[in-house]
Amino acid sequence: MLASATITDILQTLLRHEKVSAWKTKCCYSDGAGNSLHEIDLFLNTGSREKILYHMESGNVIKCGNRPFSTQSPVDIVDFLLDLYNE
Repeated sequence: MLASATITDILQTLLRHEKVSAWKTKCCYSDGAGNSLHEIDLFLNTGSREKILYHMESGNVIKCGNRPFSTQSPVDIVDFLLDLYNE
């Protein structure tokens, strides 16, 4: 299971370094058997909004706005957020 504290720490770092103006997260789906989808809303400094949907248990990003994803190699949420930080 992915530690949600790690994700929160990275989101707070994005906020602290002014990469985003605000963020919020919520659970979009849970079947009660250990499968859940979480959504992160990022409010960018440009005034736009980016939504990231990921599988909490594996950390794989399922969808993010208009960014393309390869079906061959899953993108980890931590790596994805760190890429946003480095942009």
